[in-house]
Amino acid sequence: MNREGKQQRSAVSRRRAATHLQELAWLEGYPAGERWWTRAGAPVLVDGALVARSRRIAQTLRREHGEALSELTGDAERWWGVVDAALRWCSARLAAPRPSGGASRARRRDDAELAPATGELATTLLALAPARAQRLARELSAQHPAQRAVLAAASVAWALAPAELTQVLPWLAARPALTELPQALVLAQLATLGGGAEEGVDALLAALTLDAPDPQQAEELVNHARSAVQKAGSARRPKARASRGAGAAGATGATGALDRRAPLPGSGARRVQELAPAQSRAQLERWLQDLASLGPAQQRRALELFAAAEPLATLEPWHRWYQDSAPRLARALELAEQELDRRDDRALEKMEAGLAAVRAALPPRLALRDLLEEISRLAAQLAQAAHHAALLRWLRALPAAAAELPRAKMLLHCARIVRAADNSRMFWLWDALAAALEAGASERLLGPWRHALQRQWQSWLEDGLVDELPHRRGVQRLADALVLVAARGELSEDDAATAAVWVAAGHPVLAPERAAELVLAGRGADRPSEPLARASLALALDSPAQTAERCKELQALVASRDRGLEPALAALVTYAAQRNAGWLVCGALDAKQGEALLTAAAALALIPRTRWPALLLDAEAPWRARYPQELAAALARLASVDPDAADTARQRLATDLPEPAALREEIAALRALGALGALGALGAKRPLTERQATRLANLEARLAAPKLPSARRLANLAVKLEHSAVAIGVNRLAKGSTDAAIARVVQAFGLGQWPGWPLDRKLLQILLGLMRLSPQDRALAARLLRARQGPPPWDLRDDPANAAFLEGARRRGLCVEPWLEDGAVTVSADGQPVTLALSSDPLEIFAMGAHFETCLSPGSCNFFSVVANAADINKRVLYARRGDRVVGRCLLAITDAGALLTFHPYAHDLPDFAALVRDFAVALAGRMRTTLAPSGKVSTILSRDWYDDGARDLSGRFEALRDDSKLDLATVEPAALPARLREVLDHELDDITLPLVLAMPGLHRRPELVQPLAPFILGCESQHVRLAAAGLAFRAGELSLADRLLGDRSYDVDLDHHVWTPLEVLAQLRPSQFLAKLRQGRAAFDRWWGQSGEHKALEGVALEALHRPKQAAVLYRQALQHDEYLRAELGPRLEALEAAAADRRRS
Repeated sequence: MNREGKQQRSAVSRRRAATHLQELAWLEGYPAGERWWTRAGAPVLVDGALVARSRRIAQTLRREHGEALSELTGDAERWWGVVDAALRWCSARLAAPRPSGGASRARRRDDAELAPATGELATTLLALAPARAQRLARELSAQHPAQRAVLAAASVAWALAPAELTQVLPWLAARPALTELPQALVLAQLATLGGGAEEGVDALLAALTLDAPDPQQAEELVNHARSAVQKAGSARRPKARASRGAGAAGATGATGALDRRAPLPGSGARRVQELAPAQSRAQLERWLQDLASLGPAQQRRALELFAAAEPLATLEPWHRWYQDSAPRLARALELAEQELDRRDDRALEKMEAGLAAVRAALPPRLALRDLLEEISRLAAQLAQAAHHAALLRWLRALPAAAAELPRAKMLLHCARIVRAADNSRMFWLWDALAAALEAGASERLLGPWRHALQRQWQSWLEDGLVDELPHRRGVQRLADALVLVAARGELSEDDAATAAVWVAAGHPVLAPERAAELVLAGRGADRPSEPLARASLALALDSPAQTAERCKELQALVASRDRGLEPALAALVTYAAQRNAGWLVCGALDAKQGEALLTAAAALALIPRTRWPALLLDAEAPWRARYPQELAAALARLASVDPDAADTARQRLATDLPEPAALREEIAALRALGALGALGALGAKRPLTERQATRLANLEARLAAPKLPSARRLANLAVKLEHSAVAIGVNRLAKGSTDAAIARVVQAFGLGQWPGWPLDRKLLQILLGLMRLSPQDRALAARLLRARQGPPPWDLRDDPANAAFLEGARRRGLCVEPWLEDGAVTVSADGQPVTLALSSDPLEIFAMGAHFETCLSPGSCNFFSVVANAADINKRVLYARRGDRVVGRCLLAITDAGALLTFHPYAHDLPDFAALVRDFAVALAGRMRTTLAPSGKVSTILSRDWYDDGARDLSGRFEALRDDSKLDLATVEPAALPARLREVLDHELDDITLPLVLAMPGLHRRPELVQPLAPFILGCESQHVRLAAAGLAFRAGELSLADRLLGDRSYDVDLDHHVWTPLEVLAQLRPSQFLAKLRQGRAAFDRWWGQSGEHKALEGVALEALHRPKQAAVLYRQALQHDEYLRAELGPRLEALEAAAADRRRS
């Protein structure tokens, strides 16, 4: 056989030998009681079959895998000797006669009594161990007689690993408190895991010496005691009258009175133990049992985290509090059980004061149960060594036993952060901060965490810091910046978040020192946004203070107007900075021209970046050479933005720096005037006036020897030129961007030409929002914009779908003309006139969210819905105006049943707007010959989708449906229900009222009441009414009625809305149709759609109805794993399926 073949055979042999050794792993244990225990504390049932099988496995290893056995054990002969001796001992024990049952029950054998048996096996196995291990075992057993049973058990458990045995025995001997099995060897096994496991075991041993209550139970105990004492005090009887001759004995005080009525001894202590028992030791012992069953790596991680969390620092205060307070609480509970009178007032006062002190002394709440659960979860989750090491390093870097920042509380915080994490960034942050603390950074670095952990709710501090830092280098820069800020003073949460913004904005070139300076310079201002911070950095200003101030100005600019323009403004500033025009932005801010910048930014957002207009001109300007050097920079900026810069400069500087040609021209004019003379009143010539002569002399002198203005004057002229350049540049930018935006809008929406609408910033934002909609919504918006170019009406009422809806409403008896009118009504509110009018102007409807900054604002999640509100004829927007200012708006709609709905009314400084909408809607409904309903189905007509935020019942038209008592649903006879409903509602049972009736809680408590309503429901056109009614019939057990109510129609159900009962009915009675709907949704959206717990459960219901029990059971289990709250619904179904499956297997 060649070498490669031998290597393969050897590898196979090693794998098989390792498998066999794993089967013999139970021998790495020890006998105690009637059982054999593993090192991990798990009992093993040793019987003849196990011993025989183990012997066969051992012999197979020696015979077939000798070479591999030697490699894996180090000494195959010694290994066989230990295994053979252990198996022989087990065989002998199994063969030995057992005592009778009665004797066995009468004599309980503990570990000390079993020591001779264990010691016998230990002596046998130690004889096979190296001499050092034998000597060590004998010496330690002699020195620690109380631990002989434990040391003997360890000698047996580690007989196959003598090198480990020489470490375990001294470890056990160094901890004389370890005298109980199997706990002692479980701890010893854990301590040998390496890393920080031994430190964790020692921390666990220290914690086991204490016994503290659960904090929540302790607080409830204190509250209960206080309440009981107060209740007893309020119920005390009047003071009993002293009998004659009682003397001193009858004049006992409160103490004597209490002593005479003392309860049974110890009753208060028992109540304390019942209400808040000391249970931390029991919790730790259960956790140790669970820990012993895990893998070594997970055990080591858990122990390291346990030690780092300093649980003793958490338990000690509660242990001391319990020791100090339990007696007083017991006395308080005993006092509360007594019959008190007025003589006991003083004792009650003292007890209440004492209980107040007990409550004030409660340590900070931190439940050990939560800590242990999170440690176990982290140990399982942090499989990556780097993540575990980073968290461990962070915890260890915290100050030890710090009351204001306990490590245990930090571990709980970090565990919740890790649980929600989907990347490694927070681990990078913890590692970098820990390294800084280890290097001597100020503990003020922990300031943000101190504040965050003092709050009652969960903080997501780390997420906010690292969300925008995808690279480890950026996270390191953030940590360095935080260290620098902390070195200068206190570090707050806002400081940390601001530093994260600046580091993310300046990555990868912003130095930590610069970021720290920016944080310090920006204190007192709102936290900057990353886009504006990045734009401010792009301006490359001289100092961090200037950068922070510019960022603050940009923030204030969008905050005072519209935050939706923040990305557009940041893009404009960055674009200007990249083209050496940052001075233009700064100048505009200084000149209070921020409005122009915002308008330009909104316009540029409509245009692809490649088509943005140039900010600066490339034309040469030789004319600048004749001006002083002090004006060169200002003139260069003017020339870069003004095509007529030479003329502009000439006009601005004519007084101080006139051109020579202009001087000569004026001199020639004055000289000509002097040569010709001026005719006086009598026709005689008159010379130049004194002023003219002086002017001429000055001009000639300036021409002969030009004199520059002073340096101060030149500086002022430079500023003047800068201002001119900024004003011209901003106006040119605004016009260029607006012209380009108009061209883009005309092209995008097919307008042919610009209609002449005033292109203000709000309209620009609306147009940008429309351009970012889906293709279908954008196409519908384009139709509306093109219609808006022509004469009104602009509401697409002539579209066939809209016309069909109007015709259907007319057939229902509605008068739709008032619905289509835009007539205004003027009312009074707060003593001022308010105009109410429906709007059919698409531009006004598109702005319905922008007026009130709702989710319908441009760029917001539901902006698409404004297109539906403008295009669908069953929806109208009511506006309230004072002059030209919008002060309120409300959406109105016509339901599929023909009723009128009102939605949430929004208003500015108009507190009675809801009443105004109600009155308007009631009057409108009256003119339309319909009614105002609290709810109903509103369909889309031309639109793809529509955001329904729920109707608001402003009129209370069917208020009776909210009170079951008015209808006596609990006692009404089913046959009398329809007449009773018509009487109370004063309306027929139709598509308008039936949805409201079926939603009544009383009807859901008596679902059988749906039966007399069936004739009315069958006459409804609404599939939602039929589906809801079928759900009630299904719950009532009327399956045939439910099936009849569903009928043969196809139900367009929305699976995104979790309404269990109607969907369960459809899944059970129309399973094929329901499954088709579910699969259609997955195909139309994505593979995750319809995968919630409810969707899986409903799919299981449909499959069960199709007689596919196995598939249904699988889906039920998956649903329960996803959503545990479904157990009440799915538990009985799953149990029935499993029972049926068991019956089938038995048969």
